[in-house]
Amino acid sequence: MNIAAFLFPYFVMMSAPSSTIRLRRLNMDNSWEIHWGEERILLDPWLIGPEIDGFKQFNMQWLSQPAVALDQIAEPNRIVISQPYSDHCHELTLHEMPSTVNIEGVDRAIKRLTKQGFSGVGAIGDFDESLKVTVMRPYKAKPPLYEALVISWNNDYIFYAPHGFSLHPSQMEAFKDKTCRLLITTFTDFRLPFFLGGVINPGADAALKLAQQLGAEYVTNTHDDAKPGKGLVLKLAKVEYPNWDMIVFSPPQKRLVAENYDWMEI
Repeated sequence: MNIAAFLFPYFVMMSAPSSTIRLRRLNMDNSWEIHWGEERILLDPWLIGPEIDGFKQFNMQWLSQPAVALDQIAEPNRIVISQPYSDHCHELTLHEMPSTVNIEGVDRAIKRLTKQGFSGVGAIGDFDESLKVTVMRPYKAKPPLYEALVISWNNDYIFYAPHGFSLHPSQMEAFKDKTCRLLITTFTDFRLPFFLGGVINPGADAALKLAQQLGAEYVTNTHDDAKPGKGLVLKLAKVEYPNWDMIVFSPPQKRLVAENYDWMEI
């Protein structure tokens, strides 16, 4: 008997990275830790202090409850920033991260961090990593611009759209013959007057439509925290938070409930 031939499948199984995705919230709004294969990713970490957009009188908000403590997070392989706004690109938190960890993000986030003197930053895709991260830009590029991120390994991917996303038919080609293991998106409807941006988060119906477009296996919500704060934004905002008793998922979508900081596996 050829022992090498007999053992080969076993060694392949042992050496190949697991396809299991482990993830948890890092705050109850919009920060995540994802372990997939050998990589540990922090998405949009905001763990300490408030977020301030522009100046305090315009928009200042706090997390509704404390985030995961910094010393309870394993050193990541990479930090990925999806938006240039301070609830995603949170300098105070990023200053506390190990200086050896690369930070990659959408162009406007990297421009902001570079201006603030951060080192080890680059555009998404600049660094050699086993998990591929790509940016999905809105088909109609008009302000406010909210990108989505696609985190992929082989033909499986996570679609991360913290402000929702409307996929144009031409963009669907990128997902042909691929499997959306998980959609992470907002279910909140958050609207401002048009001169302040209009639709910020498009709500539950848009989230369910996106899940169906992608054929997502699992869907979990993000950016739905009713954060305390002050300033012009909150005074003018019209907000409808998700009512889960009224939201119906269509098979094959399954809701991945993330109501605390426990680890989840899919």
